Parts: sequence; structure tokens; C-alpha cells
Amino acid sequence: MQRGPGETRFALLSDDVVLEVVHRRDIDVHVGASVQGRVVGHAPGLAFIDIGAAQPGVLKLREPLNEGSAVVVRIAVPPRGDKGAVLKRADTVAPAPDPAAIWWKRYRETIAQTVVNSAQDERRLRALMGDAAFVRAANPFADFGIDDVIDAASAREVPLAVGARLLIDATAAALMIDIDAGALPPAAANAAAVAAIARQTARTQQGADSAAAT
Repeated sequence: MQRGPGETRFALLSDDVVLEVVHRRDIDVHVGASVQGRVVGHAPGLAFIDIGAAQPGVLKLREPLNEGSAVVVRIAVPPRGDKGAVLKRADTVAPAPDPAAIWWKRYRETIAQTVVNSAQDERRLRALMGDAAFVRAANPFADFGIDDVIDAASAREVPLAVGARLLIDATAAALMIDIDAGALPPAAANAAAVAAIARQTARTQQGADSAAAT
């Protein structure tokens, strides 16, 4: 975990391979957080809720709510592009679950260490993760090569062997990948592309053997 001005970044590693990355900006709303919003509009079966984001969130409901009334909602799907968050009703205001604590619960038997860059975050995570082993590093995302992996994963063009390459275009609706075989036979290009596409996936739900949470 690495805390910086206005943001917190989390990464899950296994044998130096980055399995999952979570980037949270302080100004964003995060999946799993419950917040108090205000009803600002309606459509059939829907209410539009101001949750402090650029666009109102969307809440499905059977009975309409009074416009202007307060309502506690949970972020089910975060805002993306020009679309508001997808919301569900909640009982109380609560922060989003901490990714490091989620990984600890899921992979506790295989996590060797948790790396943080501040004493404050170490104290906070110790309260959530009990007997986890903590290590302090000034810049863990650089020290463990995570920044390099993120840069490579976000590149539009990914070189393969013998002049082959992937061309990646991300839109709000889909991730489009074109395989340029170059001098490779099509079957070989496809095989190389499968491995490269897997490496380009910045967030995955895979498990980990001998994992380390950063």
C-alpha cells in the first residue's frame, strides 16, 4: 500500500507478479462505500441521487422518494465516463472496505508481508489485519516494480515477437484489442497475444500462492 497526496494505491503481488491494483483518489466515491445523498430527480422505477460526484447516481426503487429528501445509499458500481454510479439502499453511512484487509481475509495463509509507506497506515491496517507482518518502504510501488507494470498495462501498443503487436483501445463501453501478427504465423501471434493480454490486465481476481500485499 502506498499513500500519496490525495490518493491511496494498493497492489497484490505473487512472486513479483502483480495480480491486482486498486487506485483510490480521495475525491472519488468508491465501490462498497455507503454515503448520504439527496434525491434530485426521478424516472420510472428510478431515482437520481446527488452523492457529490459529477453525475447523480441511479437508484432502482419501487416507490418514489420525495425530491430533496436525504437517503443513505451504497455504491454498487462507480461512476464511469459520463455515467453516474449505480446505487443500492443502505442503512448507515460507512467507508468502502479496505482492499488490503479484503486480500488479507481472502489470502491470509499465503500473504508473507504487507508493505506500507507510512506509520499511520500501518497502525490503521494493524487494527484490521491483526497478526499480519508489516514492512515499511518509502516508495513501494517503485521498489517492487509496480509502477512499471502499470505503465506497461496502460500502453496502447504492446510489442510481441518478430514484429507482432497488440493495439489496445479502451472506451467507456468496451476494451478493443487488435492483434497485428507481423511476421508471425497467425496461430503463433494468437498464442503470444493471449499471454500478453493476460499480463496487460491490471486488475484480476486470481488467487495467489506466497502472495505479498503492498
